[in-house]
Amino acid sequence: MQSVAGGYEVQFTPSTPFPNSAVVQWFFSANVLDVNGDAFTANTGYFYTVAAVNPATAAPQIIAISPASGTSSMPTNGEIDIEYSLPIDPTTLSGNVFVYDANASADLPITITQPSPEIVRLTPNSSLNPVPPY
Repeated sequence: MQSVAGGYEVQFTPSTPFPNSAVVQWFFSANVLDVNGDAFTANTGYFYTVAAVNPATAAPQIIAISPASGTSSMPTNGEIDIEYSLPIDPTTLSGNVFVYDANASADLPITITQPSPEIVRLTPNSSLNPVPPY
């Protein structure tokens, strides 16, 4: 175990990799202080390990959507960003991504871009109806 980042982080490297589905717990004694000499208020924690993901065979998962689902304050000229856990092949997007206007019972014309390999941006080609849902 070592202190890094000027004492703001504690780094532990196990001598062998943790097994899949392991519960890893950590504990600090009352003698461990922060860089200002204050005692920790939370001196224990845990996490679970999972098997490593093979990006060649794993399916991408949505990890963030902006604006969030159910947002009522999206501007009528807003963009929708969908972030995935893995890069998305841009050649597979056209004709396979839709924004549905429930009020008009139709798909909205959109422009699809990728600000990064993991983010798909949907930009409506005209102003959105201020009354959701989409």
